[in-house]
Amino acid sequence: MSQYLSVASDVKLGVGVKLSNFVNLYGCEVGDNSKIGAFVEIQKNAKIGKNCKISSHTFICEGVTIEDDVFVGHGVTFINDSYPRATTPNGQLQTENDWHVVLVGVIWLNPVTTSGSEVHGLEAPWLLASPE
Repeated sequence: MSQYLSVASDVKLGVGVKLSNFVNLYGCEVGDNSKIGAFVEIQKNAKIGKNCKISSHTFICEGVTIEDDVFVGHGVTFINDSYPRATTPNGQLQTENDWHVVLVGVIWLNPVTTSGSEVHGLEAPWLLASPE
């Protein structure tokens, strides 16, 4: 591996994954044939599906699931907290125990074969990605 990659030992990389320089991956999964651009960070418990393209300067935080065949453009930042703040109500810095992850998902929506009614009932707040 390149000296310009930071890929932790707990990362699960699928077959044929392409990693650009200057990526930071830890505790995540990346599916077969996906491409991760430069200056991308993917945190623990995030999942990238098969055949995805994650463009440069993207931040994918814990709790994000990106389904198969999704393109994520340059400079996209995901958040996993509905009410982000640095401190607790008593003024102390928050720790991991002071908040819970809000799950976020991204699916590819084929406008020819899929209607919006087919995606109702998803339990996480899903973002719909379309090729148009």
